[in-house]
Amino acid sequence: MRTSAAGEILGPGLLTERPANEETSPHYAGWRVVLACFLVALFIFGFGLYGNGVYVAELQRLRGWSAPLISGAITLTFLLSSIFATFTHELMEWFGSKRRNRCERATRDQA
Repeated sequence: MRTSAAGEILGPGLLTERPANEETSPHYAGWRVVLACFLVALFIFGFGLYGNGVYVAELQRLRGWSAPLISGAITLTFLLSSIFATFTHELMEWFGSKRRNRCERATRDQA
């Protein structure tokens, strides 16, 4: 039997200790991606979905808009986003990455 530099017993070509890049390890790089996605979702849900009561009251005070008008616009935004999200794959196939990149450059140049 062989031993590693740390003194672990090694089998026939296998370490008994798991490498740091394995998914169950706390040092796995994918956990940073999970954390980033969690933080993005936290802000989206916190400000976008559950902050509407604050936004409606403040827009009424600042602009004088009615609560049904503001709430209707927010509802329409969520509804259209849900519908467009369903067809994202088809839209990306139709536009293609080159056409999408050209559109992004054109809008960036105008700003």
